[in-house]
Amino acid sequence: MTSPADAARADGEPVQHQRGRPRARKSSKHITEPQAQNLSDALAFADEIGLRLNVAIDIFWLMFFGSADDRTRLVRCQERLSKWCKRRDFPLAMIWVREIGRNGGPHVHILMHVPSWLMDNGEFQCALENSLEPDGGPSHEKAIMIKPAYAPDGKLRYNLKGILRRCAKQFHVRASPQGEIEGKRVGCTENIGPRARSKFVPRSRTGH
Repeated sequence: MTSPADAARADGEPVQHQRGRPRARKSSKHITEPQAQNLSDALAFADEIGLRLNVAIDIFWLMFFGSADDRTRLVRCQERLSKWCKRRDFPLAMIWVREIGRNGGPHVHILMHVPSWLMDNGEFQCALENSLEPDGGPSHEKAIMIKPAYAPDGKLRYNLKGILRRCAKQFHVRASPQGEIEGKRVGCTENIGPRARSKFVPRSRTGH
């Protein structure tokens, strides 16, 4: 069984040890400039290390059975997908943005690396659905949308639309409020995150 601490680590969120009554999770109404920059850098880095984020996924949580909240579902889905990817000899690399629609429905936009053959034979779609099933599977055929991301940078710009208006021009984004989110609003896997990027040495610098 996954502990809250393990779930937090899988989500890339620092584990906080609290005393007494737990604090309410911090909420946000916008994507900040540092968050947008981190996702932009993660996208470029994934491409550089051969893990191009070539698949776009949209998940609409209101169209699912079960009572787990969207953050919990996303963390558990990521844990299961990580194991599935490992069994197929490639690491899970993804970035995600949580939003609240105009109707109050929570959803998440994901950009992920998936080898083309796993898309072509339908295996990835089955794996994604299976990773969500334990917490309550989809109740509608449009609950999960999976498409090739032929231009992932363009898709990321769309996903960043919840950015602060004063930062929108910098990232070539048309800002549009995407609701108030409790907990982490955006994130990426550790292998394309700030620490991995800071430790990376391009081949040209190693002399190979």
